[in-house]
Amino acid sequence: MKKITTFVLGLIIAMFLLGYMLTFQVPHNMIVIKTRFNKATDENVYRGAEGTDRALGNLHFKWFAPIDRVYELPALVQELETQLEELQMADKKVADVQLFVAWQITDPLAFFRTLNNERNAVELLGVRVRDAKSQITEFRFDQLTSLNPGELKLADAERAVKQTLQASLDDDGYGITIRSVGIKRLMVPDDVAQTVHEQMRATRQRLAAIKTEEGVARASMIKSNAESVAREILSFANERASEIRGKGNVAVAEEIAKVTKDPEFMQFLLKLRALEQMLEKQPTIFADPRMVPFDLFPQMYERELAPVTPAEPID
Repeated sequence: MKKITTFVLGLIIAMFLLGYMLTFQVPHNMIVIKTRFNKATDENVYRGAEGTDRALGNLHFKWFAPIDRVYELPALVQELETQLEELQMADKKVADVQLFVAWQITDPLAFFRTLNNERNAVELLGVRVRDAKSQITEFRFDQLTSLNPGELKLADAERAVKQTLQASLDDDGYGITIRSVGIKRLMVPDDVAQTVHEQMRATRQRLAAIKTEEGVARASMIKSNAESVAREILSFANERASEIRGKGNVAVAEEIAKVTKDPEFMQFLLKLRALEQMLEKQPTIFADPRMVPFDLFPQMYERELAPVTPAEPID
């Protein structure tokens, strides 16, 4: 019984190892190429990133090596960063430039036949990127660092590098597509940094002086306009005041003419105005009725002090 158990266990392990050696699966982030006698066709390419029923999650048969071999290649976009390299710009300025390159295998068979694996691809791209980086030297340093969107040519420089790099790869049929190229760092060496900073400072000061002059000119124009408007308003106000003053003088003259016709009536009005002013706060006044303006009421006082006449008896 023990021998049977051992035999069955050994048989299961052997079948498992045999199945492992004769089958393979495709990871979701990889491209798998199965070769037979080191040759492959489109039918032997399995793209895990596409998630097809033919590839992803299924077991695929292969013979023992060296009849069949399985190679895995990255299916997703890969990124490569270059080292800082000193370049001379079109304006003779020197800058340290570092690039990043996003690349992807789009023709697995061409890639496998020319480069075979990812390590060889990285080495090749490093050389080709250094060659294509020369496109940056066609631009001035200020075109890559300008704060003015109309003068900034950074995207143009990156596009030129990408086009040159892609053309060199297509010419040799490596099956690689460059998704993007970007300048990660753009630095000036320490020995020229001070000069660049001084030039930038002088540029900013010149721009600030221009803006200040524009502001002074604008303020002067606004002040001149305001003074002109103020003069127009004051002139209109003076004319209007003169017109009102003239009408008032005419009215006063008319009233004076009316009053001078009856001096006693004028005196009566003046006394009434004086009484109105004195009685405005309701004071208690002790005064001689013969004093102005209390002489208006002599008859009133006489009536109050006059003796009462007795009434005649009624029969």
